[in-house]
Amino acid sequence: MGYKVLAIGRSKEPHPNLLKYADYQSVDIAASVPKLEAAVCIHCAGLASDKEPLQHLLQVNTEGTKNVFRNIKATHFIYLSSASVYPPNGLMHQEDELIDENQLSAYGYSKYKAEQWLQQQSSAATKITVIRPRGVYGAGDRILLPRILRLKKGPFLVLPAKLDYNISLTNIENLLLCTKAIIDSKQNYHFEVYNVTDDPAHQLGKVIEQIWGILSKEKNSSIKVPQPVLQLAANLLPLSDLNANTLKYYLRHHQLLNEKVKTTFGIGLPHNFSNYMPVLAKWINSMPLTDLQKGAADLPWRNETL
Repeated sequence: MGYKVLAIGRSKEPHPNLLKYADYQSVDIAASVPKLEAAVCIHCAGLASDKEPLQHLLQVNTEGTKNVFRNIKATHFIYLSSASVYPPNGLMHQEDELIDENQLSAYGYSKYKAEQWLQQQSSAATKITVIRPRGVYGAGDRILLPRILRLKKGPFLVLPAKLDYNISLTNIENLLLCTKAIIDSKQNYHFEVYNVTDDPAHQLGKVIEQIWGILSKEKNSSIKVPQPVLQLAANLLPLSDLNANTLKYYLRHHQLLNEKVKTTFGIGLPHNFSNYMPVLAKWINSMPLTDLQKGAADLPWRNETL
């Protein structure tokens, strides 16, 4: 698009692959952000966690967003929020619905408070766009895929008994297509919100089956645990227990209505889990399962061509 790109992040030393596309500056947005100017600022930093206390999430996701906005003067400020700003009630969510903050997780609450603050800052001088994806996945994913792979316990796959409900997921390629369309758009507005997800929604059980089909060299027996039991376990297990957090993730039903993006920008979002499977198979088979289950920090950079 002809822009000079500056990336900022907490890592002291960026991976060399990143430096092929952007300059880099180490910044902790929860502490301080240098004074910068830009045509477009895409703010996608944040803390996504089910186990962090609310105050820490607010410090990074809400106060950190304020620090970025106040110190990076941009004509267009794009904030990557989350579907967690919607209550996980299984309904189809759209951008203009009223949100009950009391139904949100601590993470969702921290992202929603950042959105609310940004809406108060919108002015003629700065256009603000909020993007709400759900379950971002793609080559190099070290969050969503490891959650699924952690369902493997020895020779068993521990699954909720009922995974036939639909959830929205967002392929990273769809997120990039939408972000580019938002940047290129000549539309004038002060503040807008867009859901960005695959079309159609995915049935969670089939997604898990497809992923484990790639690992056909292993014979795995499924243990299907009733959802009430999993819900009890997710509530009772210590928050430091990653298994509890994984279970909580699967008990949340989020579906996002995606029509506003397609209507506004006239674009399709063609990527979904089915046409991603060949890429996923190549990626899974390129490294040890234990590394994938841990979501090691360097995974997004191991195979830059995927």
